[in-house]
Amino acid sequence: MINTIFPVDQMQSVLEQGKVKEIPPFVEFRFKHFRLFFFALLLVSATTFISAIALVKRKNWARVVFICLMVLAISWNIGGLLFQQSFFPSMAQIPSNALDNFRAQFESVARVMTIFSVVMAVGCSALFGWIIKRLSSPTIRQEFS
Repeated sequence: MINTIFPVDQMQSVLEQGKVKEIPPFVEFRFKHFRLFFFALLLVSATTFISAIALVKRKNWARVVFICLMVLAISWNIGGLLFQQSFFPSMAQIPSNALDNFRAQFESVARVMTIFSVVMAVGCSALFGWIIKRLSSPTIRQEFS
C-alpha cells in the first residue's frame, strides 16, 4: 500500500540527487526511512488493538502494556511539540517582496496551528495521564489480578 500511495523510490531519488535544498535533518531521515516509520506505526496500532481486547478480558499484561502505550503517547505528544517549535524556524522564509497582508495571514495561521497543537497535546496528555492513574490504582490492579 505504501508503495502504491507514496512513490518511496522516487522520493529517495529526489533526495539523493540533491534537488531539494535545505531540508531539515529529521525530515530527510524520515523520507529515507519512510517504510520503517509506517511499519512502526503498524506495530503500535496492532499492539494497541490486541492489548485493548485483552484489557476488556481483564488480562493484567494488557493493563501494563496499555500503561506503557499511554506513556509512549505522552512522550510522543511532548516530542511533537518540541519538533514543531524547532521545525517552524527552519521553514522557508517569506520573501521580502511578499505583500504585508500575506505575511500577516501566514503568521496568523502559524500562530493558530501552534496554539491548536499545544491545546491538543496538553489535552491528550492529561487524558492519557488520567488513564494511567486509573489503571494503576489499587482497585483496578486488584480487579486484574
